[in-house]
This record gives sequence, structure tokens and C-alpha cells, in this order.
Amino acid sequence: MTSTRSPMHPLLATACLVVILAGLKAAEKFFVPVLFALFVAVLFLPVLSWLRAKRVPNALALLLTLVLVAAILLGLAYVMVLSVERVADLVPRYQAQFEDLQATLGPAAARLGFDVSRESLAKKLDPERLIPLATRALSGVTALAWFLLLVLLLVVFTFVESRVFPHKLRAALEEARPGEAVSDDTLPDEAERVVERFARITDDIQRYLVIKTAVSVAMGVVVGVWLWAVGVDLPLLWGLLAFLLNYIPNIGSVAAAVPPAVLALVQLGTGGAVAVLAGFLLANLVIGNIVEPNLMGRSLGLSPLVVLLSLVFWGWLWGMIGTLLAVPLAMILKILVENSPNLSWIARLMDARPHPEPAPKEP
Repeated sequence: MTSTRSPMHPLLATACLVVILAGLKAAEKFFVPVLFALFVAVLFLPVLSWLRAKRVPNALALLLTLVLVAAILLGLAYVMVLSVERVADLVPRYQAQFEDLQATLGPAAARLGFDVSRESLAKKLDPERLIPLATRALSGVTALAWFLLLVLLLVVFTFVESRVFPHKLRAALEEARPGEAVSDDTLPDEAERVVERFARITDDIQRYLVIKTAVSVAMGVVVGVWLWAVGVDLPLLWGLLAFLLNYIPNIGSVAAAVPPAVLALVQLGTGGAVAVLAGFLLANLVIGNIVEPNLMGRSLGLSPLVVLLSLVFWGWLWGMIGTLLAVPLAMILKILVENSPNLSWIARLMDARPHPEPAPKEP
């Protein structure tokens, strides 16, 4: 008896996909802090493990790690809030420089179709228009505080669970088929293989996040120090922006360079803007093209098309936060599928470099 494929199967699969995407988009306020907390927990688990290896009591090791996490997150939030406050104070100082820049670049910009007339700039840069923007930004401090509190709570429980989860997973696998007659030797071996695969996946994800974060921190520090040396205002903000956007390959470095370059053009003139762009170019050449690939290795690369599609998809789904999480999520998916024998071909499609062709067989 031959079975025919029902035409409803593709429609059912598409409908399920649409429902899942709608659920992810509707539950953004739930998934974003959970994913962010998981990333933070995986990132700082080596610190917790190191303290435990040094025979620090578990409660004290957990407390010290949480203090470190809280200090870093609150420090980043403080820099963002302080920078927003300073922007409102700095813009009136640059109004004259904007007008001089308009007189210099106005005719050329007008030929390209951009309205940079004195009246247009005065309207756009009116300090009174910036007050509502700054007020809205500062009103988000409360939401940011609740977000960080929720993340810290999730990190606490993830740290606590991380110590016992492998044992719970092994016990669950050993009791997965209570009604079947399975020898005592076979099932523990299968459970051990699953636990080892889970540990390998966790280690790969942890290695990627640690290396990527360390490289991003280096990028942020180099950019911040360079902008401070050049004399550009708000170097901490631009360094933080470079750190965050470095999680987005290629596109992120370009996006991080534009605001400080424009500010340097207004504040310091053409020479300052050129110096800023030169610093970004040198930092990306050294850190992005030499240091990071050597640390990551070939196995942790992603195809540019995969990166772009991931940015578009997660950015559409969860906005700016989704854009920042896009590449780490794509990398985690690649690590998961390459550790699954039946799905390893997907990892090859996502890889940055083509896999070597098999050697021809000798006749």
C-alpha cells in the first residue's frame, strides 16, 4: 500500500512557524532578559568555577561572582545614563560649530539633495527640542533598573542550577525508559554520551562568548583611549558603543565609527574626523582581522550571509536588543547543530569558509 504525502503538511508547518514567530515577538519582554541572563551566566561561569577550584566555599564563591557581575552591569548602565545627561549639555556648545560647518559644506550637500540650510540646522539642533528626548531617555532608567534586577535574579538561579544540572540530566536519562528491559551497562553508557555532548556544547558556547566578549572589551578600551587622546567628547560613551557593536561583525564597527567621527568633525574639524576614522580602521585591522580570528579559530566562524540574515531576522523580531543578540544566537545554533550527527550539514552551510573537498580516490 503506497502512502501519499498530504498537501496539508507544508501548510501546517508554515502555520506552526508563524505561530512560533508571533509568540516570540509577543513574549519579547520575557525572552530578552532570559537570554541576556543566560549569556551573562555562561560568560561568568569560568569565574565561579575558578573560585570553587581554589576551595572557596560555594556560597562565598557565588556571592563574589554576583558582586562582580552586578558591578560590571551597573557600571555600564551608569556610563549610559551619564552620557545621556551630558549630550543635552554639549549640544548648545556646538551650535556655532554646526553653523560654521553648514557654511562650509552646505553648497555641496545641497547639490546632493540634503537640506542643511541654517534654518534647518537651527530647528533640528534647538536645545529645547532635546529636552523631551533627554527626559524620555532618563525616564527609562527605572525600566533599566528593573531589567538589571531581573537579569541578576536569573543569573543567581542559573549559577545555582549549573552545579547540579549535569547530575540531574544523567539521572533523568538513566530513568528515561523505566518500562524497557535495558541492561545496566547500556543505558548508563548512552546517558554518559549525552551528558558529554551537552558538556561539549556548553564548553564551545562558553568559549565563543568569552573570546568574543574579551575582544569586544579590547575594542572598546582601544577606541575609548584613542578618542580621549584625540580630544573627542564622551569617549566613554563611544568606547561602550564600540564594545556593544563589536558583537556584530563588519557592520557593527562601521556603525560605531560614525557618531564619534561626526562629533569630531564638528568639534575638531576635518583633521579630528580623519584621526578618529584612522583609529577605528587600525583597531579593526588589528583586533578584528588578526587577533579575533586567531583566537576564535576556523570552527567559530560564520558566513557573512548567515550574519546578515540573522541581523535582519532578530532585529525585526526584537529590535535593537535582537540585533545585538543576533550573531551570538546564530553562533550558538551553529554549535548545537555541529554537535548533532544528523544536523551537522547545517553547520557546514553556516560556516565562514568552505570545507575542503575530499581527495580524489586513486584508481
